Order: sequence, then structure tokens, then C-alpha cells
Amino acid sequence: MKLQALTTLIPQFNAKEWANYGITSLHQIVDNNKLIPFAHLQAKLKVPKPLNFMYIQIQSWFRKHYPPNTTLRQDWQLSPLEQLCIQSKPPPKLISQLYNIIIQRLYTAKPSFISAWERDLQKKLEESQ
Repeated sequence: MKLQALTTLIPQFNAKEWANYGITSLHQIVDNNKLIPFAHLQAKLKVPKPLNFMYIQIQSWFRKHYPPNTTLRQDWQLSPLEQLCIQSKPPPKLISQLYNIIIQRLYTAKPSFISAWERDLQKKLEESQ
């Protein structure tokens, strides 16, 4: 997951400040599904102390979305809608792109996360659930 995606999930998060120290992906600060301690990032990558507040924000978000014993997938990709949302400037034909994303969602198979839930639960879920 790109750190830039966190700008839409964490208030006042600035991924560019992390990029200045070569950190552009969440996987760069995670080891064995745990965040690398900030002190190690400071020593290894010379991350300055003022980024500690943003690190704590990442840590809070990470703990909420990746509780112990869950696996951080390295192949996780942003959805087309999320990709549009993190752009610094609106792309040309934004309305058309949004419309196409919505229409595609209406006529495609169920989302992958529902299939994953069904696999985990070993039960077929209905739309009303």
C-alpha cells in the first residue's frame, strides 16, 4: 500500500514528508506484520523526530485495520476510485471516469472482499446480509 493512500484516511497526513526519506510504501515500515519502531526508522533512515506524530497516526490506523495475526498483503492495490481520490489535481473528464467506475461496479461480480468473507465463513452470503 502506498503511503499516499493514507492521505485520504488519516487527517493531515503528508506522505511527501515520508518520501523525502525514501519511504513511499507501508511495507517499508512494516516487518513481520508489525510496524518498525520509530527509533529504528530514525537510526536507519534518518527520519526526523517531527515525523513521530505522523508515525503515531500510522500506528493507530495500522492497529485498527491490521490487528494481531492478520497478514499485510504486499499485492494490495488501490481501487480505481481510490486512485482518483489521491490525485493532487482532478484529472480531465473526472465526471465521466467516476460514472464509468460506478457503472462497472453495478454490472460486475461481487467484490473480492465478499468472496474472501464467504471463503473464511464457508458460507454463501446474500445481498441482504
